[in-house]
Amino acid sequence: MRELAGDRPLDMASWEAVPPSLRTLIDPGWVIEADGACLLVALRDGYHGSRAVFADATGFEASVNGLGIPDRDLGAEAGERTRDLFVRAVSYAAFALTRAESTTATGGLTAVVSLSNSLEEEPGVTARVTFFLERDDEPSLVEDVDAYREEALLVFRRSDL
Repeated sequence: MRELAGDRPLDMASWEAVPPSLRTLIDPGWVIEADGACLLVALRDGYHGSRAVFADATGFEASVNGLGIPDRDLGAEAGERTRDLFVRAVSYAAFALTRAESTTATGGLTAVVSLSNSLEEEPGVTARVTFFLERDDEPSLVEDVDAYREEALLVFRRSDL
């Protein structure tokens, strides 16, 4: 992903790269739950898991806010498709973080964009994005980006935009 991302990957973010299906997740904004979890409203409203199974708010946030990036409409040419998917994922993450500006206590709101090979019959690259709030009293969702061997990660905060 480093080659694909270049030196300034956030400069690739474009509202035009975010399809309507992802815009509907960004538009309702963010909410801070009573326990401090920072969640995208649209994803929280559709989440059916139990908060009780998570040891901390960070894990809960990552689960609720996690999303596979839709890619069925992207071209089949491997290199171009991968770049377009990366741009879509970074754009979605960047604009979702920007939307958090109206929510208090989100200074440490962090996006994780991952690219990995799919397990489909015809392998390709898939993308996933999630968000979590960095906290001093909980372990970070991603301690060491370089430790991930099966996927490539881009981690950035709202303050990086």
